[in-house]
Amino acid sequence: MRVLWAASADCGTWFPAAPIVVGLVAAGHEVVVTGLPGVAQVAADLGLKFIAEDPASLAPAADDGHGWFDRRLHSRILGAGLTARTLLPFLEAGGFDVVFADIFRYGAGLAAQGQGVPWVSYVHHCYIGDAVIDGLFQMSWDGSG
Repeated sequence: MRVLWAASADCGTWFPAAPIVVGLVAAGHEVVVTGLPGVAQVAADLGLKFIAEDPASLAPAADDGHGWFDRRLHSRILGAGLTARTLLPFLEAGGFDVVFADIFRYGAGLAAQGQGVPWVSYVHHCYIGDAVIDGLFQMSWDGSG
């Protein structure tokens, strides 16, 4: 089985996934990691192929006078779009059997679902007090279960 791991650079989210990835590789599965450059060292330490995403695409939206919430929401939407665009070519080519999605990689599950590829998130949802993150995750959870 080929697994595409859409990882976050936040060690609090990739740390719990590392033992799962090690187990997948030990069982003979191929795991490829995609994420921002901060994830590259994790991939290297685990001996996995890494596909970097462009951090400039995630630059915060300019202050347009709409306030913190709107800028934050816009940034999250851009991040979801970047993740989906990054993963789509791989998923369209039919090269992966499953997407292993970090909870903060919103577009990963959407891209997989759009291509009919099963996906799973390895971090259970919990509210963290960030209205945008909590709201986007709840919308994703409600949409896909």
